[in-house]
Amino acid sequence: MLLQPVADTGKAVQTTSLYGLGLLLINLMIDGATNSTQDAIFAAHPEVTGQTMMLAMNGLSALLMLAQLLCNPYSTELAKGLAFISTHPGVLQDMLLFGICGAIGQVFIFYTLQEFGSLSLVTVTVTRKLFTMVISVFWFNHHMSVWQWGSIALVFTGIFIEEHYKKADKLKTLQDNAKKLK
Repeated sequence: MLLQPVADTGKAVQTTSLYGLGLLLINLMIDGATNSTQDAIFAAHPEVTGQTMMLAMNGLSALLMLAQLLCNPYSTELAKGLAFISTHPGVLQDMLLFGICGAIGQVFIFYTLQEFGSLSLVTVTVTRKLFTMVISVFWFNHHMSVWQWGSIALVFTGIFIEEHYKKADKLKTLQDNAKKLK
């Protein structure tokens, strides 16, 4: 269904477009490719640390963004951003603080990726996002459909099943090692 009315709020009709779903699919594929590539790099090159990976990825991203901003004749984003900063110089302090907080968060992300792998990182980030969303629903008194609550239950069920199998595998490994020692 492409059109869904908003529940008695008097707001305009929301749309779920195939274009948006396509972008979501592309994002998920790129995210999966990035995570598996990072795992492969850590496995093939043990000397690479999370901080090294973070520096390389952020440096490459900055270069690509700079190239896009400077070389795209149809983009006025750089000029608009610089004009905003010159009009509101106090925003530089906010930008710096935002950058520092983002860097600190990335240190934890890349440490988790280095030490525990991308599957654990995805589990941690999905769980954090899910709890944030559920807290937001209750805090701001949002109303959700049965399908949305079912989706939340599905994600939590997946997380619990994954943890159950991890514990079972660890227990089996410990039992096998104990048998070998006897």
